[in-house]
Amino acid sequence: MSDTSHHPSTLPENLGDWHDQALQRAHDLRREAIDDFWRGADAAFMSTLASARRGAQRLAYRLQRHAGQRETQRDALCTRHGRE
Repeated sequence: MSDTSHHPSTLPENLGDWHDQALQRAHDLRREAIDDFWRGADAAFMSTLASARRGAQRLAYRLQRHAGQRETQRDALCTRHGRE
């Protein structure tokens, strides 16, 4: 098994060009990784936000329903005791 990746015939004639290409590739990969990270972070944030929004809507509905039940109970007690 021979590793030809460092064989002199596979390297560019100008090692400076080779270094520049490697550096550019590293920058490109870094940028892609950062983009992927933020895309994933954004998706996780949006999922959490949607879940929190649903929870807040359920809580608001329950509080509204509870307030309506308490009002109904209060009205029933007032009617029973002759108050308004």
